[in-house]
Amino acid sequence: MAMSLPLKLALQIVDIARFRRLDESAIEHMRWLTWIGLACKAFYGVVERTLRTTMFATLSTNLDKSFVERTLAAARAGRPFETLFLRTKDDALVSWTIEETHGSEHCPALAYLVASGSRMSGRARYPYLALHELAVDLDAGDLVQQLVSPLVTPNLRVLAIWERPSSSMPAEDLFDDDLLTRLDFVQITFRPFHSEPTSRLCSNQHSTPVLLCPDRAAVSGIVPESFCQSYLQLHSIRGTDEHSMICVLYLTVCIRQGAAKKALFLPQELHPSVAIPSSTLLSRARDDLLDAIDDAEVEYVGWYHADEETDASPSEPFRRYLDRKRLEGRMRGGDGLGTVQYDTSNV
Repeated sequence: MAMSLPLKLALQIVDIARFRRLDESAIEHMRWLTWIGLACKAFYGVVERTLRTTMFATLSTNLDKSFVERTLAAARAGRPFETLFLRTKDDALVSWTIEETHGSEHCPALAYLVASGSRMSGRARYPYLALHELAVDLDAGDLVQQLVSPLVTPNLRVLAIWERPSSSMPAEDLFDDDLLTRLDFVQITFRPFHSEPTSRLCSNQHSTPVLLCPDRAAVSGIVPESFCQSYLQLHSIRGTDEHSMICVLYLTVCIRQGAAKKALFLPQELHPSVAIPSSTLLSRARDDLLDAIDDAEVEYVGWYHADEETDASPSEPFRRYLDRKRLEGRMRGGDGLGTVQYDTSNV
């Protein structure tokens, strides 16, 4: 029978643990407080998003009048939407104008906007003063450039871009020094390589962590030898075994070329404990991937439960990884991201 720790008892543990025991050294006490801090941070990260006011809008056509009515009603009730997740039916690309969200006029508390999989158009008439995270397709490059401007989103900290074959501009053209300096991390779902990656996003010329995710629908082509991105994530494994096998093999080639040295994030379906029939192509591809991870001595491997929602949103396992590195870096007196090493383990 499954057992759970009563939350009142957990609070008592934290309350007692903050005091140092007489037989405990300062180093031991700080180490214990570090793990308490990590546990509290993990609990907060899981619960906070559930408690935040969220609206999921499944789009079969453009945003309708009911959307504006719902946002206004929520604001009048004192519970304005903080998270807006625009989904589409059957992976269809639905067009909508950014004016329909009305920025700070109708969504004054909107802090998280996820609109991957839908085509945006128009221009932002009002600033999004509370917007903290943005996940969008790069179909309308000019509009996205306007949205990431400090005049429109002065508090933007996380940017997730999906670069599709229909994108009007490459993702690397979106980023300059000012934008990278403002962001805590960047996530890019990228198209296959057609040339050598010369973008600053694939270099060490900046300190902003950049997570790259191969586009599951278009994995193909040759991986350049110069591709050495430090962080990689594979989206959810869906579709036929053959297509899943191709995705895994593509990622394996990236790792053998030198990518994902610092961290790699994989869907739970590929974990060694998950049974995959040994006779399938996917099973052999997973074995090759695990061998490549060992050979490349990847510092950290995180496993997560993947689905369509996690594919469209900024990566939660990457966020937790960065939070933990920064927290442990502060506890050890270092600078966080540049000093902490991890063993390969589950997230």
